[in-house]
Formats: sequence, C-alpha cells, structure tokens
Amino acid sequence: MIRALITLKAANLNDAIALAQQAPFHVPAEKAVDLFVPANEERSEDGLTVITPATLFWASGEFTEEHYAAMSTQAAGLDWASVDTYNLLTQPDFPRTKLAELEGQTLFAAPKR
Repeated sequence: MIRALITLKAANLNDAIALAQQAPFHVPAEKAVDLFVPANEERSEDGLTVITPATLFWASGEFTEEHYAAMSTQAAGLDWASVDTYNLLTQPDFPRTKLAELEGQTLFAAPKR
C-alpha cells in the first residue's frame, strides 16, 4: 500500500469525481462526491455559511500500487491535480504543510478580502 495526498483545483472537482468513477477505481457516484475535502474555504463562526469558497480540494489515504500508478499517471497529464506520497510515521504533518504550500501559490490562493 502507498500513502498519498491528492490535491486539485476546486474548478476541477467534478472532473476528479468523474475520474474516480472510471477504471481502475470504480467508486460509486454516491461515494465519489464525498471523496474530496475543501482545503481552504472560510466559514462563518457558526460554521453554517461559506464566506470564501475553497480554491483547493484534497484527499488522502492508502492506495494499492495499481490505483497509485493510475492516479500518478493521470495527475501528471493534468494542470489541475497532483499526487504526492508521504510516510505517516515520519511526515505526519505532510498533508497540512503541502496544502499550506499550495494555498500560498497564486494558482490556489483564496482571493484576499
């Protein structure tokens, strides 16, 4: 198994959900919509209202070698997604630090208010 972090531009969320439903993944549509989590949306204090929508979504987990290879190959051909491996024991903060790094890039940064 390979632990990986998948990141993608919010504008391509539906594309990523569609890819998850295709071979070799075959994630059912009703589950595919819940795979990716918004990384940088800003919400009201009560958490019910989105003030600034996310510009970046992510998912993390352990993947079979076949699934990891497919994800890596697909992401390499896209300008809106990336797949990074990490070791949870030696890099427990990797998802958080990688997302912060990406959010700092103009491409993914939320608009300043």
